[in-house]
Amino acid sequence: NADGSGFRKITNSNVIEVEAKINPKTGTEIVDVSGRSGLPQVYRMNIEGADVQRLSAGTGEATNPAWSPDGSHIAFAWTKGFEPGNYNIFVMDVINKDTTQLTANEGRNENPGWSPDGAQLAFLSNCAGDDKGWEVTTQNNVFVWTLASNAVKQVSKLTGEVSSLEWSPDGKSIGFLYVENATRRAGALDAMKPWSGVIGEDGVEVQRVYSVETDTGIAGFITPANLHVYEFALATKPGTYDMAFIAGPPPGEN
Repeated sequence: NADGSGFRKITNSNVIEVEAKINPKTGTEIVDVSGRSGLPQVYRMNIEGADVQRLSAGTGEATNPAWSPDGSHIAFAWTKGFEPGNYNIFVMDVINKDTTQLTANEGRNENPGWSPDGAQLAFLSNCAGDDKGWEVTTQNNVFVWTLASNAVKQVSKLTGEVSSLEWSPDGKSIGFLYVENATRRAGALDAMKPWSGVIGEDGVEVQRVYSVETDTGIAGFITPANLHVYEFALATKPGTYDMAFIAGPPPGEN
């Protein structure tokens, strides 16, 4: 329930069920990632956990489902046609299962998220390039696909750890967690000083909220350098610019 009461179990598959997302339009159905058929796949069910239907084809690994704002489509990451771990972004009509592939490379294209108007889709990728060609790198950056033009654009050029994309309410910018020049993945315990004896690592790596405008590329940190941010959420009401976040002073140990 909205007030935090009434917890109940709605799946009984005896396998891992993760990334559950409620349809934002109807509120009556859920998509999640389940291993009930073997490799992780995207499934749909009603809010009570009944009428379970596999949406992804069953080949490869399918993860990161995200509902479009109108509840008619999902975006997700899928390894179809590539080696395990090499994900591309797909969009599916949940009624007829028609699927459109947005990226086609050997990198990791993951964590899609729709703009508030459903006209664009942001995702993380460790590839760099343009329509002339793409190259796999070791660095994740933020990319945006635009429905009207069917074009993919790289909107950030950062060095470090990037995660947890969120659109601003007006759809003009994207916020995310960023550890500048990170040497390892950030987490609840990973902002502490590096392990003893690691050459070239010195000081504390602080995770902060960063924002980039999708049209102009103007970017910068939102939270101060003296706070390590674990989680954040942007306001969803248009015209508001509030943000809630959980943070603590570095080195960020719980």
